[in-house]
Amino acid sequence: MSDYKMKKWKVLHVSDLLPGVHHRVGGAEYVARRIIDEQVSAGHDVEVVSLPADRGVETEGLAAKRHVMGHVDRFAKRGAYAVKQMYFPADPVAKRGLRQAIARFRPDIIHYHNLHFSGLNLLNVAREMGITSVWSIYDYWLVCPSFMLLNEKHQICSTGHGGHCVNCVGARRLKALKPLKQMLFALRPRVFKRYTSSVDGYITLSSASAELLHRHGFPAAKLSVAHQFIWDAAYQREPTLQPEYGRLLYVGWVERRKGLHIIVQALARLAQQYPDLRLSVLGLPADPDYQRQIEELADRQQIGDRINVVERVSRDQLLESLQSAFLVTVPEQWENMSPVILTEAMAAGACVLASRVGGVRQFVEHQVNGLTVERDDVDGYVSAIRWAMENRDKIGEIRCNARSSAGKLFGREAVSQSIISAYSKAMDQNS
Repeated sequence: MSDYKMKKWKVLHVSDLLPGVHHRVGGAEYVARRIIDEQVSAGHDVEVVSLPADRGVETEGLAAKRHVMGHVDRFAKRGAYAVKQMYFPADPVAKRGLRQAIARFRPDIIHYHNLHFSGLNLLNVAREMGITSVWSIYDYWLVCPSFMLLNEKHQICSTGHGGHCVNCVGARRLKALKPLKQMLFALRPRVFKRYTSSVDGYITLSSASAELLHRHGFPAAKLSVAHQFIWDAAYQREPTLQPEYGRLLYVGWVERRKGLHIIVQALARLAQQYPDLRLSVLGLPADPDYQRQIEELADRQQIGDRINVVERVSRDQLLESLQSAFLVTVPEQWENMSPVILTEAMAAGACVLASRVGGVRQFVEHQVNGLTVERDDVDGYVSAIRWAMENRDKIGEIRCNARSSAGKLFGREAVSQSIISAYSKAMDQNS
């Protein structure tokens, strides 16, 4: 047994964005930040590399020293990002910044997170400098230019990237360039593999995601599973608020893959039967066209007065909203590895109503510690909400079970050990 399994690690985390440093952060960035904070708390020697801080953001309690890497996007903001996302995920400016940080810190291991802006050529840096690396994977960008493994009909895609991607990614823009785009998409698997294969280990948030990546060609020997850390503030606060009967809550980006339209349709079907039924949306707009469709749908169904939208709330306000919601809806339309809001809601002792996709299948047992429905089944969502409205006494039991499950699934000690095991496995892979 290798001795580094028991040692204090010297870890360099690399993440484009982080909460408390950047404005536009999502669930993946909160997962990365919790790993960093937990490792600092556990006594590991931790430093961080990220893109420059956004203006007006005051660093919130980031205990690890932060290095800054630039990126070419500042010279060609739209074009550079699009090219990296779709075809050639390389950024020489970011690579130079990372090499400088590594030379100063000399870590035992480099832990990569989301690299959508900085590019995958950062993955080669660890190998070039003789350092073991792992990569936490939070979406399917590596095998799908839209990140989601959904085709043009919004169905789950089992094929992965290739020339056919031209039919569902940017299909409406620059149609005259379709043959060129098809050729570039056909090259994408080889281009991306050249970078991704240099990593010594991959960490996914659920077994379902590890299995999916394996089906898409990632070696099983390099795959590890480490659930995300529990939201301590939510788990430690005993739920004291009674859920507001009939208040559905949606938290997340307002875009099609998140499935808000499914909840709005279900609400429209049940509004007349249940006068107490209403929807609170805590979400940031990500797709103006989709947001307009949601607004038009609500107006058409005459339920606009049942929907309340708030874009930004504090973490304390979010926790209060989770604990007071009757149902927290997580209508994901893609194979989300482990929806952060689902784990946060469970930690807060809320009853989740979630699509049966990705990690949800692993974490939620229907009518035991939550409610689950097939992802695009509006009828199923209608039935689940109706069952909850007619069985409000059982919702209390589900809420208790959810909180208990969260402690077991996402507890600090278990998750920490999973991550250290992944580091050790990568070291063995690299030895």
